[in-house]
Amino acid sequence: MVIEIVTHEDVYLDEYYLNRGTTGEDKHIVSNLVMYSDSYIAGDRITPAVARRILREDTFNFSKLGAYGNAWLIFALSSILKCSLFAIYPQKGNPVVRSHLNREVCPRMTKSSDIVYLMWTSTRTKEMRDEHWIPNHCVPVLPLQSNDQEKGDNSLVENSHDSSTSIDFDLDSFSLCSLEMLVNPIDIDLMQPDPLTEVHPEADLMQPDPMTEVHPEVDLM
Repeated sequence: MVIEIVTHEDVYLDEYYLNRGTTGEDKHIVSNLVMYSDSYIAGDRITPAVARRILREDTFNFSKLGAYGNAWLIFALSSILKCSLFAIYPQKGNPVVRSHLNREVCPRMTKSSDIVYLMWTSTRTKEMRDEHWIPNHCVPVLPLQSNDQEKGDNSLVENSHDSSTSIDFDLDSFSLCSLEMLVNPIDIDLMQPDPLTEVHPEADLMQPDPMTEVHPEVDLM
């Protein structure tokens, strides 16, 4: 995503491009993205030069291990996946912010009609009241199936390799339990080694291999 933004920096500062996918035009979308950035100092006048500097600072900060992303990274992810993303903003915090960030995001080039769903969340949820809630990253959202669907309909799994297969997402079917898990994600210590190990191919499969290789941690954001 860092390479995507660095390579196409002008695209991610273009008002017309950033407005694609929204239900209503946001005439100041670049300024809004700047104001929602941790790199922005409240009160600073937002000029094109300031917006470009903030985008570069955010992109550089995101390249660090354990860093969290922002709305610009969602646009970049959409372009990398070459499909639309829908970022769900919970009924928390400032409603004006929600109107800007609860939206569909379109890629630079589309190769799939699928829509990937994400939800804004925060590692600081326990420290904030609902009315002051501010997100700092996104998590993936998956549709829920009933027991009957799980037993009788495996077509989604069987056809998951087909890019034309779409997943219908119904917000009404999204359980409170799942919502709580997404709003309060489990903290993962990126500095701890992964307990999973990989057996060397030359080892005798009938005997435990004393030599193991720890998988490196992968920062998905």
